[in-house]
Amino acid sequence: MPVGQFTPSVKERILVVDDDQQVVDFIIHALQADDDDKEHRRELETAADGFEAGLKVVSFKPHLVVLDLMMPGLDGFKLCEQVKSNSETKHIKILIVTGFGSKENAEQALGLGADGYLLKPLNADELQERVRDLLG
Repeated sequence: MPVGQFTPSVKERILVVDDDQQVVDFIIHALQADDDDKEHRRELETAADGFEAGLKVVSFKPHLVVLDLMMPGLDGFKLCEQVKSNSETKHIKILIVTGFGSKENAEQALGLGADGYLLKPLNADELQERVRDLLG
């Protein structure tokens, strides 16, 4: 019997964090459209703010967080910093998506450990490509 024949495929878990429901819906649709595995290898969760996202990082254990920067309460900068400074979560990839594109925001987010940075309005093809690159 070949080794690995019965090994279940690892599902990619992606957490989408944004306070704008239209953006969340766009990202979810783009990620579902790009999931070519008929057995749905991607599991998707959403959060509307940084506090909810922090709880889901612990419970859902995502491989990737698609994270808005500007949100009420705990913003994307703080969440990114918390995730990347914790030894149990620092391996999680973070893709920043923001409508507040500036050199300073990009440098700060990447300096806090973000793995990628995209500007809104998002392009589905670019988002899909970046997610594939980050998840390997």
